[in-house]
Amino acid sequence: MSSGPGAAASAASAGGGRELVVVGGADPWGRPVVYLRPAALDLDHARRLGLARPQVTRYLVGVLEYLFTHRLDANRLDTGGLGPGGERAVLLLDLRGLSLATHCVGEYLEFWRSMVKVCEEHYPERCASVMCLNLGPAFSLAFKLFKSTVNPTTLRKARTTNG
Repeated sequence: MSSGPGAAASAASAGGGRELVVVGGADPWGRPVVYLRPAALDLDHARRLGLARPQVTRYLVGVLEYLFTHRLDANRLDTGGLGPGGERAVLLLDLRGLSLATHCVGEYLEFWRSMVKVCEEHYPERCASVMCLNLGPAFSLAFKLFKSTVNPTTLRKARTTNG
């Protein structure tokens, strides 16, 4: 079993081609966009590949490092410095398929809490906005579970849509 970055990427996009994270494109103001779909995370698949949760966390932190360092630096150069979108990214958080029984308990809940903590500690103010898409019945409870762990400044950036 491989336990390198390729295996972590496989675990992060397991399950019928469902991508967990995609970095690419820009919003109308030129800010880089990252698409994240928490329900696509399959920690059981990661274990079958010989990966522990910290390895999957390191993989996603690597993706964020790429976005927040390389993409934002390139964007800053393209916009001539601190122009519109010159230093922040947009997060599209697709909540389609989120299940309380699977994704909002135990190791999944701990995984996402640890990811929020990493982002707040290492990438403060790098996110211009967070757009929550495809809200399902699990959203309000999941939001209550996560709300206490998220910085109030980050919460003010969040918007929701169900379409």
